[in-house]
Amino acid sequence: MTGQDETHVILFLQREGKEMSVTLAPGDRVMDLLDRSGIMPDGVLVLREGVPLPLDENVEGTSRLTVIRVASGG
Repeated sequence: MTGQDETHVILFLQREGKEMSVTLAPGDRVMDLLDRSGIMPDGVLVLREGVPLPLDENVEGTSRLTVIRVASGG
């Protein structure tokens, strides 16, 4: 893979109030993005322009995503 095949996505980690840049390959999905970022998918929602994305959603062509950590319990 060459550098020109890679896409950089900015992740805004809402709870932490910080941004991180993640390099993705063509065809990568939300699940791949989370894996590369070291984020467990069970405890987060990933939003594109305020709309939640499923884990198998392709993120190619996306420049910014928001990650919201969620908690549940009793």
